[in-house]
Amino acid sequence: MITSIEFPSIPEAEAKAIQTMSERIANHRSRHKLRQHYYEGTSGLRDLGISIPPQLRNMEVALGWPAKAVNSLGQRIQMEGYVLPDSQPSDWGIDRIIFDNRLDAEAPQVHQSTLLHGCSFLATFRGDPSLGEPEVIIQAFPASHATGLYQPTTRALGASLLILDEDETSPTRLLALFPHVIYDLRKDKFGWAVNAYANTLGRVPVELQAFSPSLTRPFGKSFLSRDMMNITDNAMRTVARCEVGAEFFTAPQRYILGADQEVFQDENGKPIGAWDMMMGRILGLPYNEENEVMPEVGAFPQQSMQPYTDQLRTYAGLFAGASGLPVTSLGIVSDNPASAEGVHAVREDLLVTARDATQGFTSSWVRTMQTAVQLKNNLAEIPEELLRMTVRWADPATPSRSASADAALKLVSAGIIPADSDVALEMVGLSAADVLRIQAHRTRQAAPDRINDLLSGTGAGDVEEATEQARLLKAKADAMGVLIRAGVKSDDAARLAGVSDVEFLPGMPVTLREVETE
Repeated sequence: MITSIEFPSIPEAEAKAIQTMSERIANHRSRHKLRQHYYEGTSGLRDLGISIPPQLRNMEVALGWPAKAVNSLGQRIQMEGYVLPDSQPSDWGIDRIIFDNRLDAEAPQVHQSTLLHGCSFLATFRGDPSLGEPEVIIQAFPASHATGLYQPTTRALGASLLILDEDETSPTRLLALFPHVIYDLRKDKFGWAVNAYANTLGRVPVELQAFSPSLTRPFGKSFLSRDMMNITDNAMRTVARCEVGAEFFTAPQRYILGADQEVFQDENGKPIGAWDMMMGRILGLPYNEENEVMPEVGAFPQQSMQPYTDQLRTYAGLFAGASGLPVTSLGIVSDNPASAEGVHAVREDLLVTARDATQGFTSSWVRTMQTAVQLKNNLAEIPEELLRMTVRWADPATPSRSASADAALKLVSAGIIPADSDVALEMVGLSAADVLRIQAHRTRQAAPDRINDLLSGTGAGDVEEATEQARLLKAKADAMGVLIRAGVKSDDAARLAGVSDVEFLPGMPVTLREVETE
């Protein structure tokens, strides 16, 4: 356990905060490991010691219901990208940040960890390109390796602790983040070495992503609830009892009445094994002259497997009610398959849970990207345009392509959505790659029309004059960019370059950014 006295060079308040956060990680780690075992199917059989023979109590029993529940919900939470009202994400370098950090592949893993453990943490740092790192690093941490101190007034973390490395017993490198300072803590045989760095953001660059948070539990709770784990234990015992019953089912018990003792012995007078009897070593029984009776052979009725399957169906129904999954997703086959409307009705609880989760996840992803853009562009504050940024999520109902196209057609026909907008393409269900290809095709198709309109609406001399004006405007814009990059303020650069009636957006795009003054 890490204590505040191990960091004498750190102020007392911050050292106690580090101790509090390390205790929180240690106290909850066993529970996180337990849920991870259930998810991976390695939780083991919790035998009651009643119906399973001692010889079979160590057999491995696994049930994939917990993983099925978490994955089914996670697959319906798909982040498709960021949306800005008056600009494109590429204008701020967001597309490059997503590519460099592989967020298209990382985001589903973050969601899966959040659903399983109740929360995850998204940290944003400056990278070192000389080491092959991107300019800005977005790194996700599971709840077993990170925590924070939540501030209800700001709805954000006032401090955070990240475990960067650990050995078999304890952490060996920590990162403690506060609004104005970041501590890099490294442990060696002499104790903890502390390196302090200034945090110029003025806030903790770590965002909490919580599933189903509440006023009393701001860090959320796991989708894999206690009742799901308890039902899984009961179902696993049923599967084990079914396996034991199957052993007796394949070898039914028989009895022999009135037989002589010699029948159960071989030619050497040794008892015949039970397996030899079952395999038919005794094909005939002689008359019992001592008791003057004919031996009678019989078999006890075989045990039915029906009680086990019925009990497993009961537990599957309970698990389906707790998770929102249909019973058929848990391996229970129905003789009367449900219709498409019936399947949608059964999944309604899961869809509502997915929609609620996307609303909660939006703020964490938006704040993380705002911090990343601020670090990438060396901005003192988050621009107004980025404050209106949001996330676009896929429809968790996963409608068919024909249903999506029909809905988009009705909205376009009603004039609610422009026919040539990206929103219409996204509603149809096209991928981001398909949307980009369609946009490029539209641009190529529109180029000749614009030229024809220009030629038909003006004379050749007017075209030359318009071309010359465009060339002069480009030269002025280039000159203004050179002045800004040389350290001249934006308004003075526009005046010197002869560019008038220009309004500058707060915060410059990555292709043209103003140098901060000391």
